[in-house]
Amino acid sequence: MMNTPFRIGILARLSKEKNHAFFLELVKAMRNEKNIHFYIAGDGPLKEEINRKIQEHGLDPLITCLGNVEQPAKFLSTMDVLVVPSHREVFPMAILEAMATGTNVVAINRGGIEEMIIDGKTGHLMGSHDVNMFKSRILSLRNNDMMRLLQAEHARKFIENNFTVEKMVEHTHEQYDRAIENAKHTVDTYEGLGKNYESRR
Repeated sequence: MMNTPFRIGILARLSKEKNHAFFLELVKAMRNEKNIHFYIAGDGPLKEEINRKIQEHGLDPLITCLGNVEQPAKFLSTMDVLVVPSHREVFPMAILEAMATGTNVVAINRGGIEEMIIDGKTGHLMGSHDVNMFKSRILSLRNNDMMRLLQAEHARKFIENNFTVEKMVEHTHEQYDRAIENAKHTVDTYEGLGKNYESRR
């Protein structure tokens, strides 16, 4: 329906590494776009600071702060786009849940996110924190219903085929094995350096 706002959300702990500051910059850049509303779901140490910045920049009419949401998947299913601008990420479940519920994702390429999103097919991967690029990708989704629906469908199928419980367990084991192997390599390197040092004394 034309009167229904295009809904853009972020679901994350309100902490520095999740980069809500960038999300607010995005809201400022899009404040003149018609019929768009932004949602912040989550709680954390930066709650007061984020609320203060919203007030300072006059963004109150554009943003709804929900605090912690008991049913993240339900929240995500009501969004048109999930934005993930984190400074650091490992394997954010919010992206998997968004894709599974048919919500489009625009995310910075960090950590394991590139394993979850095929750029341009199951979502959008951004190479840098460029507000105008994020804005452009989001508007392209808003203005192209077919693109949005196709990406949502591809994302759902990708999750079904690659992130079943069994595959998630397998992936977790692989991550642990990789971490253990890296730790062993580090220990071997230090032991080798120690032996070389002793032989020269």
